[in-house]
Amino acid sequence: MAHVIGTERRHKKCEDLNLISTASDTVSGLVDSIQKELKELPSLPSNCSIYRVPKPLRKIKPGAYRPRMVSIGPFHRYKKHLQPMEAHKLRYLNDLLSRKSQPNLGDYVKAVTKLEYRARQCYSEIIQLKSEDEFVKMMLIDGCFILELILRTNNPHEPRRRDDLILNATWMSQVIKSDLILLENQLPFFVLESLYKRFTGNSNSSGLDTLISRFFQDFVPQPQSITPESSQFRRISEVAKNVLISVTRWPSMKKNQGEVVDPLLKVEAASTIKDKETPAAEEPEEENSKAKHLLDFVRDLLLQSFSAKPENRGKFALTRSATQLNEASVEFVKLPKTCLLNITFSKGVLKIPTMRIEDWTEPLLRNLIAFEQSHDDYSHEITDYAAFIDGLVNSPKDVELLEKKGIIESLLGEPEEVAALFNSLLKEVSPTIMDGNYYFSSICHELEEHYKIPRHKWKASLMRNYCNTPWAFISFLAAVFLLILTVVQTICSILQVTISSQPYM
Repeated sequence: MAHVIGTERRHKKCEDLNLISTASDTVSGLVDSIQKELKELPSLPSNCSIYRVPKPLRKIKPGAYRPRMVSIGPFHRYKKHLQPMEAHKLRYLNDLLSRKSQPNLGDYVKAVTKLEYRARQCYSEIIQLKSEDEFVKMMLIDGCFILELILRTNNPHEPRRRDDLILNATWMSQVIKSDLILLENQLPFFVLESLYKRFTGNSNSSGLDTLISRFFQDFVPQPQSITPESSQFRRISEVAKNVLISVTRWPSMKKNQGEVVDPLLKVEAASTIKDKETPAAEEPEEENSKAKHLLDFVRDLLLQSFSAKPENRGKFALTRSATQLNEASVEFVKLPKTCLLNITFSKGVLKIPTMRIEDWTEPLLRNLIAFEQSHDDYSHEITDYAAFIDGLVNSPKDVELLEKKGIIESLLGEPEEVAALFNSLLKEVSPTIMDGNYYFSSICHELEEHYKIPRHKWKASLMRNYCNTPWAFISFLAAVFLLILTVVQTICSILQVTISSQPYM
């Protein structure tokens, strides 16, 4: 019996040792597996500027972030409905190369290849395409497509080609232009600059800024003027400004000693001569552009006269609706089409730049807000602007009031659509306006203090009820005059009675 018990104990001990050994082998295997994955883990991009739109934002308005006609960059490259545009991209590449007498595709390929690593770092995801060389090919074709589209659009004298389905159809060119300002549909701006330099043969790419500004002029509700006071936007030289003027004056193509010469190249040649007079080293490819991509470029245009003043910023404060403020004697005055942030309030007058609302307005604002939400390093002026207007617009009546004052110019149709647009812009948006850095903090506090003063409401009520029409005003004056006469008559009667009641001396 004792022998049997001893045998069982030895078996149990062996089993325990086997379990311990097996567990140890499992731990060792897991450690090796995890260490291998850690070694193979690619590093995250260090210079992101092109992001996926967060799912909470996307679910509010999916179509505002999705390209409809053309894919730019890797995020939507293989979408089936965007494939027909790939052939047009190649046609535009061929036409761009044909603008010079001896097109050399190899120069463009070399230029983009040098930028491949830096360009990959601009995307928030590790880019994996079907082949090893496809990333460079994509950057080249998409970048040249954008350049050719901008060049054709900026030269009104260039004859329209019968096979150019994009510019021959106004609706299509507008849709493509809208696709180019989507956050997920971007190329790094330095790629466009590099391609433009190869195209012009000039190390100065300042002319590209002017061409892009002109290209997106419909999306920017202010004059295309770049001022030295702009805190965000790159200064554009006088030579760059002359690019657009020259393009509009010269015909598209000229024959010069049997060689086809593009007017844009003439302008850049003049710019090169000027550069030689004041020699400077070529800008290194690694230097960061101030604009990250086309969406960021448009954002700079919208804020071109913006000057960040620390005293304007503070804690978030609620803005009363336009009708409420109007009932407290706040006068709404439209400003010329300048920077969106040039909103001021003084002596009961709220001045706001005119905002034009079209089909592309909502996608543009949503993508700009998504871009500002992508990283803490980005300022959030567009988000602050959306929060301020959202406070003013609570109902269709607010929209009607702002339309009447010329502050909103809507091409959407009913005021309900405009109200719904602004009331949904900040849904699922992280509350960056609550961080004590709200741009319109002081204005909101001043409006609230003005609203709380009772006499302002009495004044507004008087003006609304008795002075809203000439006849009402005349009736009001007549009533006041009769009241004064009645008071005078009453006083005279009292005096007469008082005098007659005194004893006769």
